[in-house]
Amino acid sequence: MAGDFNYDLHKHDYTLNAPLAWHSLLYNNFTNCICDIDPQLDITTFRRGTHTYSLLNYIYAGTTLRTCAHSPGIQYLNKNWSDHSLLAIEFTLSSSQHGKGTWRANPTLTQLKDFRQCFAKMLTELHPTLDLSLPPQSQWKYVKTKMTKFIKQYSRQHESWRQKQLRALQHKRNRFLRDQPSHVIHAQILPTIEVQISSLQKEITDILAIRSGTRWRKNSEVSAGYLQRTIQQRQTSRYIAQLQHINTGETHNSPEDMQTAAFAFYQSLYTMGEVDDASINSMLNSSLGNKAAFTLSEKQ
Repeated sequence: MAGDFNYDLHKHDYTLNAPLAWHSLLYNNFTNCICDIDPQLDITTFRRGTHTYSLLNYIYAGTTLRTCAHSPGIQYLNKNWSDHSLLAIEFTLSSSQHGKGTWRANPTLTQLKDFRQCFAKMLTELHPTLDLSLPPQSQWKYVKTKMTKFIKQYSRQHESWRQKQLRALQHKRNRFLRDQPSHVIHAQILPTIEVQISSLQKEITDILAIRSGTRWRKNSEVSAGYLQRTIQQRQTSRYIAQLQHINTGETHNSPEDMQTAAFAFYQSLYTMGEVDDASINSMLNSSLGNKAAFTLSEKQ
């Protein structure tokens, strides 16, 4: 269970907002996935203006899932998106059989000045290495291979930097809230941290929008949760539980056997079949009527 429970466990009168039976049920049968796993995350998750801060959001899981839960987190969200923080928890249940899919370059990289400079330098240095004796297709394939390698490497480095930077800023904000500074210091320092977090979150959301295939959003609304669910739905639609081998008729569900079945299918699909020239000649002659008569030779 997750959401805004509309009561703060830090306040002595929190039981007034829900029946005692409800609190008893949670205490005896569920685990607070955030605070119970990491007590340092026992911080406020809701804000109104610059003075009201409360702990209203929780994630509870059944006690049987306690050993599967790990990596809890509380992240500040852009104030234009929500006045609640984002709570997260990971569960390790089982692995799914999904491949990497088709790789595509991240177009948002072109907004980075450093990427454009590095990419231009790479292409400039690549040009003298082209083998002009090769046909244009082979030269273009060589360029694409080098570009793909460069973009992948740059993307990994930038993604690593962004995640580390975002994690450091979130930890800095959480630590700042735990220290409970005065309102004056609070108003001076916290907005600066939150602006930096918002900028990185906007970059991540733009990438999620591209991955999810979302091109239009009502009233410019950006929902990271919606985009993530859309990505998962697309992955689910591409998921193949089993394949039937075209030659043996047997059904396979292991990745290795499904690969073999897929290879056999496409090999059969792209294998040249016998052509009945007499049938083709008959069809052409009947469709053209008395205007002309055609006969296909072996070379044709």
